[in-house]
Amino acid sequence: MSSLRTRLLVAAVMMVLPVSLLSACGKAGGSGVDLNSLVAQAKTEGDAARATFTPAMKEAIAAAEAEGSVSLMSGSAQYTQAEQKVLAEALNAYFGTHLSVATNSIGSASVAYQQVLQSFKAGASPQVDLWVSSLDYNVLLGQQHALEAVDWAALGAKDSDVLTFEGTSSLYIQDYIRGLYYNTNAIDEASAPTTWDGLLAPQYKGKICTAAVPSIFPTIGLVIGHPEALSLVTKLVNDQGMKLLPSLSQVQQAVADGQCWIGFGGGTEPLSSQGAPLADAPLKIGAIPAGAVVMKNAPHAAAAKLLSYFLSETNAGGLIGYNILGWMKHTQPGTEIYDVAHKGGVAVAPLDFQQTVVPAWSPKFAKVLGVG
Repeated sequence: MSSLRTRLLVAAVMMVLPVSLLSACGKAGGSGVDLNSLVAQAKTEGDAARATFTPAMKEAIAAAEAEGSVSLMSGSAQYTQAEQKVLAEALNAYFGTHLSVATNSIGSASVAYQQVLQSFKAGASPQVDLWVSSLDYNVLLGQQHALEAVDWAALGAKDSDVLTFEGTSSLYIQDYIRGLYYNTNAIDEASAPTTWDGLLAPQYKGKICTAAVPSIFPTIGLVIGHPEALSLVTKLVNDQGMKLLPSLSQVQQAVADGQCWIGFGGGTEPLSSQGAPLADAPLKIGAIPAGAVVMKNAPHAAAAKLLSYFLSETNAGGLIGYNILGWMKHTQPGTEIYDVAHKGGVAVAPLDFQQTVVPAWSPKFAKVLGVG
């Protein structure tokens, strides 16, 4: 199998799971937040920031106003017209624009990648103006010259949020969380695991579940080292009888229902906001950064820049992204992963993680799990 095909297959798994789980977390007013108040917050922030907009940002605002709309890649997740309207209202409140926003569910990573690449090679307009994914897919699109070069710093983005890897610059927009959580009816807060080795305690035998997806396990190695992570997972399978379920959403549901006490691979949303007895374990976890890029030949490229900036660089935008799209950053207060970061800590994957570490270690975890 070619190295490119290997990277595509690994990236497909890595992206489709976070998007299908995290984007599915998008819900109007999630975590009890009043979305109208976030629109008002966006206006307040925008009014204060407008005087400091850079020349490049002012130029983008004028161009975006002429474009009138923007489309956003949403993976396999779908959002209501009401949710898209609130997203547009918040964006417009910040920039003083009159744009409409459409989320485009164009399928899993591999399907979406092939679609946009085929359109680009045919000289057609892309299916989305703004592509959002893990950096490996962004790099692959960049290598195909299918992305517009954007000077994010000139728009006012923080240097730390411009993720440049193998010649492609993405704007940091969310983290794919690889968390550990538990059923609060089965485990009280004082007894929750505080270390990864804590999962080997006798009381958790037969009570832990995860998804049968080898590529999610290398994130544990970000915290305890990859050889140690492989050893731990081996013990969880052989000694603790860890259950393997088809998807992360099924893992979350199984823990919420009490079929399992502990789940690994994602977060507690959206079920925790709906009253499910779920809580994040107070231990350090791994997270994978994802970024936004603008497709070349996008009919609404300027508006895509504004939407990227709003979701990444503003507090109101980060909260809107979390409560509607289910996107979260460990640096954004008011999100689940921010709370996890301050409770146990977050180890953020390096930019080359999915192109080097994941392909090297996923087959080893697959063998332990008995799925490959």
